[in-house]
Amino acid sequence: MNANQAAATYSAEMAISPKREVVIREITSLAKMASLLAVPFLLLSLAWI
Repeated sequence: MNANQAAATYSAEMAISPKREVVIREITSLAKMASLLAVPFLLLSLAWI
């Protein structure tokens, strides 16, 4: 692998990584919203029993 190939693979990894960060951030925010919605229903169902 010469220097040009190394630079190309490095720049490709740098281009992919922000997208991955955005996906991870979106998934965590969706998980937080889902837990905020699910916890009161879970508590209500436990209280109902």
